[in-house]
Amino acid sequence: MAVNKVSLIYLDTNVYARTFDDQARPSISEESNAFLEIIRAVKANRLVLLWSDILEFEVESILDEDKRTKVEAYLELCTQHIGSSEEVLNLGKQIQNNCRVRARDALHVASAIWEKPVTSSPAIKKLQKWSRQGAIAVSLKHIVRHIFRP
Repeated sequence: MAVNKVSLIYLDTNVYARTFDDQARPSISEESNAFLEIIRAVKANRLVLLWSDILEFEVESILDEDKRTKVEAYLELCTQHIGSSEEVLNLGKQIQNNCRVRARDALHVASAIWEKPVTSSPAIKKLQKWSRQGAIAVSLKHIVRHIFRP
């Protein structure tokens, strides 16, 4: 009997809010379409969305009430939670210090990888290399290409 392997995916706050940004710019429109493709895959049970305490905090901080409500509706599709455990916080600090990223971004990365902790030296070195190359902020369209068109 074949077992369907479902991939876990973690998205940052700005990804959830992208569809509510001005779609006149082609890059924003492309990213919005990529996000909606991910949402379709979640609804079809091909992907599982993760959420974290930092994601929840940022969404609660969205000033525009209408936008916040719409983003919260997307968060209802998330089925696995990564809490702010001491281990996640420590990993976030390690990522922040070694990769020169902002604290919130480091917590997002730590939360995203916590299901399969990346604490080994080679993994941190890879994150450092990506950070130096500016690759930590991977665009949505590249993620979608990787997931749906390997």
